[in-house]
Amino acid sequence: MIIHSFVARVVARLQADLASPGLPGVHFGPALPPSSGQVPRLVVSAGKLDMPAPFGDAPPGQVRPRVFKETLAVNIGAVEGPYTLSQQPMEGTVSCRLAWKQAGDNLEGKKTGLYPRKGNSGNGFTVNYTNKQIRVFGAGALSGTPSLEVEYTYPAIFSIREFRQAMLLESYATTPTEAEKWAALSAAVLVSNTETLLRDSNNFGNSHSGGNYVTEHLVSDFQWMDGNMERLDNNMFRYTLQFRTAGQVILVRAFSDNAEVIRKIYSPGHRNDEGPVSIEARVD
Repeated sequence: MIIHSFVARVVARLQADLASPGLPGVHFGPALPPSSGQVPRLVVSAGKLDMPAPFGDAPPGQVRPRVFKETLAVNIGAVEGPYTLSQQPMEGTVSCRLAWKQAGDNLEGKKTGLYPRKGNSGNGFTVNYTNKQIRVFGAGALSGTPSLEVEYTYPAIFSIREFRQAMLLESYATTPTEAEKWAALSAAVLVSNTETLLRDSNNFGNSHSGGNYVTEHLVSDFQWMDGNMERLDNNMFRYTLQFRTAGQVILVRAFSDNAEVIRKIYSPGHRNDEGPVSIEARVD
């Protein structure tokens, strides 16, 4: 299920905003219809996945540099670290910043950029490219819930595909009026919180990894599409709302062989070439 992280945020939001005595329980689906003693109830589940034909992607199997971001928890008792990255960064591509939030901060909190140390002295950060570890120096005392945000490039074979996937919200109740009521209120919660749901689902729990393989799922659009009322038996009604999500899924195999960034391209006959003038381009 590509939108698992998004569905998790939807369930958590409904549980938080519709949580009080007499209000419906909210559950992950798919699930069998509840009994009459278990309603009202809301069930949220992922629906059909649609993968349109790829357009403009690089040929499969081609190694390319991939920009990657990850957030690492900071131990305020040992801020220096080390912090181990999940992938092998290419030399010279790592950037870092510290972020932390305290009571009263806005959504972003406070952030400060870090610079690579020069000559292993002064404040900043260092990278051990052999063991994929970062150390932070001179950060001082931190409070709240600090984290280290790292961005870097690593060599990988990857493909980016667009996707569309349905999300279903089922409202169960003993009367059609009650089923419609909780479906409508749920829609109000989700539509009015779309921006927050998208941001949170794309920042946390939206990737899977195993060995050299990684998948990442980014949801960029969420729309309410339609709804339908059903009578399941004499004492049970179900109002189903269908939503549509859209975004990108990134399929990655990390490239474990040594790889370097091309930094300079010399034209044929460059004046620093030794001996006869070369007619071939040279790269460093």
